[in-house]
Amino acid sequence: MLLCKKIVTALCLNPIESEYIESLFNDKYESKNDESGKELTIECFTAMKDWYHYAITQMITIDSFIEDYKLISKVLSISEIEAKLAVNRLINLGILDRDENGNLFRTASHFTTSSDVASSGIRHFQRQILEKAINSLDNDPIDERDITSITIAIDESKLKEARQEIKKFKHKMTEILGSGEKNRVYNLGINLIPLSKNIDDSLF
Repeated sequence: MLLCKKIVTALCLNPIESEYIESLFNDKYESKNDESGKELTIECFTAMKDWYHYAITQMITIDSFIEDYKLISKVLSISEIEAKLAVNRLINLGILDRDENGNLFRTASHFTTSSDVASSGIRHFQRQILEKAINSLDNDPIDERDITSITIAIDESKLKEARQEIKKFKHKMTEILGSGEKNRVYNLGINLIPLSKNIDDSLF
């Protein structure tokens, strides 16, 4: 909006013309915030590989959030310098931006990375999340977490279909948990991992 006002002033537009130009900008601004999602490049994901970057992108959507690095540090149990550097990094990467009042906002509704690409940054992030799950298992009350699993024999040819259904489930949970008044940041992790080698291959 600041850029829009500068343009309007420089062009010496009348009030009606100015209102029209600002309305066009507002439409673009609103659609920008309503994006369904943005896929991060591997380079971008690597730059923000630590888990608290993603927590911060969610924290700013909480109604009572204020940009106070001491508060962010306390809530996420990280240092104030980590909090400040993370916010600046997210802005530089185009993940966060500021509105005309200087308030932080997300440039997309959610961010993803390709699940078919392996990188050190993705592995680093997922390792941190698994460590967080272990810590939650030991320290968080059972009514504040849900850590369960099942062990099943499967048809490997159905793995692709299973991954598609997992993706749908994650989107559904995002809709359910993301509605209403936000007051806390959670991570939903789903693990589908092999516990054995292929028996048919092992017979030879």
